Amino acid sequence: MTDSIDFTIIEQGSHSNFTNKQERLLTDQSALQRVYDTINSTRKPGLPVPEIDFSKQQVAFITAGELSSGGYSVAIDSIVREEEQVVLYIGGESPESGDYVTTVLTSPFILVKFEKQSVPVVFKYSFNK
Repeated sequence: MTDSIDFTIIEQGSHSNFTNKQERLLTDQSALQRVYDTINSTRKPGLPVPEIDFSKQQVAFITAGELSSGGYSVAIDSIVREEEQVVLYIGGESPESGDYVTTVLTSPFILVKFEKQSVPVVFKYSFNK
């Protein structure tokens, strides 16, 4: 049995300032603040940190890490409850050989919030390109 879980994008962009690819479940406001501290480390003004009710919601942070050009994105295709776990299906785009892209370092990311779950959350990739 699978059930789709609604989610809301909190933030999405091409410059997270995280150099390594990672997926993280954030469980409190201080963890969210630390992620925003890194995202905002090169932004003036910085992005505002949303207040999340972590007793009812949880936040997933996914970044592709540092990449050598533009043309990349990170997206959540769906969040699904499957048996005894919740799966975040991660999608996005990556440029193909010959695509015209900016020649600047990027670090695409997404932050989403969804209803707090009582089972483990796992991340699975399903890139489009």
